[in-house]
Amino acid sequence: MADALSHSCDQQSQNIPPISELCVAVEPKIAFSFRQWLKLHNFEDTSRLSLRISSTVVAVPVTRLFLNEILKDKDYEEDCAIEGFSFKLLRANLPFKVKNTAYSNGTMCLIKALKSLEHSAFSWNEALAKDLPSCWEIHGDLLMLPESCFVMKDWEALGGELWPIVASAFRSSRVAKRGHIVNNDFRSPLVTLLLGSNSWVEHVDNRIRYRYDIAKCMFSSGNITEKIRIGHFKCAGETVVDLFAGIGYFTLPYLVHANASLVYACEWNPDAVEALKINLALNGVTSRCIVLEGDNQKTCPKRVADRVNLGLIPSSEGSWEVACAALKLDTGGILHVHGNVTGKVHKKKHNVFDSSVSTVCSPAGTAEPKESIHSCNRLLLLNTSSETTDNGCSNSEELTANNVHTEIPNQTHLGEGKSKKRLKPEWTEWAFNAGRRMKEILQNQTLRDWLVTVVHIEHVKSYAPHIDHLVVDIRCLPNSQHSAR
Repeated sequence: MADALSHSCDQQSQNIPPISELCVAVEPKIAFSFRQWLKLHNFEDTSRLSLRISSTVVAVPVTRLFLNEILKDKDYEEDCAIEGFSFKLLRANLPFKVKNTAYSNGTMCLIKALKSLEHSAFSWNEALAKDLPSCWEIHGDLLMLPESCFVMKDWEALGGELWPIVASAFRSSRVAKRGHIVNNDFRSPLVTLLLGSNSWVEHVDNRIRYRYDIAKCMFSSGNITEKIRIGHFKCAGETVVDLFAGIGYFTLPYLVHANASLVYACEWNPDAVEALKINLALNGVTSRCIVLEGDNQKTCPKRVADRVNLGLIPSSEGSWEVACAALKLDTGGILHVHGNVTGKVHKKKHNVFDSSVSTVCSPAGTAEPKESIHSCNRLLLLNTSSETTDNGCSNSEELTANNVHTEIPNQTHLGEGKSKKRLKPEWTEWAFNAGRRMKEILQNQTLRDWLVTVVHIEHVKSYAPHIDHLVVDIRCLPNSQHSAR
């Protein structure tokens, strides 16, 4: 099993399986108190960091002792409770990265080994300590180093002797160094294998196995919340089109957990296609997936889909027409549109929607807060929580509008207490613009009217204070009673 974790040099036995897949998901409002309880009972894995992976989920690393003593017979993703804390045990690969001035156990082992090294052309000096890695990733037996380490010329004296020493300190067999992403059509990673004969690794996310060549394909563990959300959809009897399948990031959750009857997986990177086919076989779902290699503009089937996944960031807009053409003509379906949305650095009062975009009023009885988005002199907010129905749509009241509909819940914030967070106006603006464009495309393609509804906005992760990775679910239904003008 290939995982992203940190190994300490005082690990008692190399035969003990890595524990990085053990992750407890809790709500932000109880994360601090839950961690205190874990520490009290020595159940928190202090070698890894807790990570807020969405607005509603904090992942807390736990030890194998916690698994053995507290969760003896529990399954992954099963609802659990102990001493008033509600949580789920997830099998997620959260990359461990050391980002502080204190040396980690692995670094200390490396320094000790280098200081004791007897070499005619190399001698340790304290300046070299600043050139050691301050962060890294472990993928099974492969240690992935950042490009910012081991750059001083002093290391050249060791030649090929350096990397076995580094590998031993971090309990690894292979060593690789990551560079910048190659600016090509495939966004290939620039990885140099320093020790070892191959660069294939394996991850387990949410009970799904992903195998791929780390030197040729990307893997994002930060999308775990969206993978879990997809897994909760009820797609039995549905046909799904995944326009940017990659190695199966979202294709596999649709097949393994959501039980889609058929998935068309479009992918144009031949290295990713190779890994995708392997992963379909590893997870036993090859018979329910049709892999379409090449540009989705040419390979995507038409009028077959109950839902289309557009999992490309920073934007999938170049394939929106393809996505609309893939939806079934008589029954329509749902578009799951990914995108990076940039927030406004400075505060500026403005209307989110112009006159050509739908204007929607909040449900009756909703108090108007001081800082709000106005249209019709009412608050415009969308649900961004992960509480969705079986079809991946929010449970909320549908309100009609001039052009694009929405389903607006009574909830106006995410979380509670200190984690309470106002929804960003840029999110709703982006979502409605996407819905409006989809409506225009569908009407132009079919010469009939369509009921287009923004039903859900999902916050996947944040790259920076002003860049958010979102997914908007847009339901598109043909309106047979009216033809497009």
